[in-house]
Amino acid sequence: MALRNPQVSFRLGRLKRRGRALVGLYRLPPGESFASLQEKERELASALGEQVQITQTAWPGCVEIARFPALPRTVSLSDALPVIRKANEFSWCLGEGVQGPVLVPLREYPHLLVAGATGGGKTNALKVIAETLKVQRPDATVVIADLKGGYDYKPLLDTVDEVIRDLDRLHVWMQQLVTTLTEREQEAWERGTTHFTPCVTLIDEFATVTSTANSKVDKETAEMAKAILAMVNTILQKGRSLGLHLVIATQRPDAETIPGTLRANMDALLTFHVTTQVQSGVVLGPGHNEAFELPPIPGRALVSLGGSWNRCRYFDGSVDITSIFNIRRRRSWALRSASRSGASVDAWMMKLPPGPSSAFLARRNSRPTSRGGSCTSRMVN
Repeated sequence: MALRNPQVSFRLGRLKRRGRALVGLYRLPPGESFASLQEKERELASALGEQVQITQTAWPGCVEIARFPALPRTVSLSDALPVIRKANEFSWCLGEGVQGPVLVPLREYPHLLVAGATGGGKTNALKVIAETLKVQRPDATVVIADLKGGYDYKPLLDTVDEVIRDLDRLHVWMQQLVTTLTEREQEAWERGTTHFTPCVTLIDEFATVTSTANSKVDKETAEMAKAILAMVNTILQKGRSLGLHLVIATQRPDAETIPGTLRANMDALLTFHVTTQVQSGVVLGPGHNEAFELPPIPGRALVSLGGSWNRCRYFDGSVDITSIFNIRRRRSWALRSASRSGASVDAWMMKLPPGPSSAFLARRNSRPTSRGGSCTSRMVN
């Protein structure tokens, strides 16, 4: 099988499946190189109607081209949990890519920036990140700071260690983190180890901190916000190898909201659709409009790791998270029943199913059985 277009022609060998991708070995025609073919990667993807990835091989004059199917419209976190649990390292769960769940080790990418316009899926992404971190390491400390009031994260109170709702408490928590950083630096020096229990802090709508720091109305609060920014910068710079990790989320990923000193220490990025090319350039780098060109589909995102990026689809909000932690048997049973019926369920806000009425129990207990006794009801705890 051969593929031809006006600029490049090459022969396709036997296809093999690798995950969700179809992979084939191609022999380059005379005059073509790996670099020149990579420049035509977007053109090839457009011709095939699929995402394409070109990699070098050990065979001279040959490249490997992987063809990936389109991203699914909906993705369930419950389907990805087996892969997440088997992860070799403590990892960020950054959605579902064309090759499966996107798991990024915190050891390599200790801090994460989440950006995107309103309604793109940032809040759901932070929920999934926090919950999957706890699935992997129940002993890890996971704290969410939501300066919009914390209402979106109230259902996670039984999962995460704390939900911070105001600037004062965030200031106190950041002071605790800096103290922990100093203690761990001393312990690493004395014991020669950097293996510490992970502590992850997720800050939603970080623009609230930066805008407050620039405010001229309340000088006391502004000074507090400036102190928070300084401590965030300290954690980003020194917490990498000491088990202290930050996730910063914002709707406005511009230079005023995310200063360059902070952005320089965040190599991992999860971005949803942004509204301007300038914001895309701030997030991905000058001249890169990929975040702006993303379709404004809730949950559709771009993952950037050290400058390379891949598209992904984030998990749906209707996920049976409660059954992961076995918090309440009745709620888990209700979610499984709703899932079998095909209903869309909010795993956290759904009310528990009502128990049987007293009239029903009276009728059931008075009904004779084949053995001459009466039926007894069994209550589910």
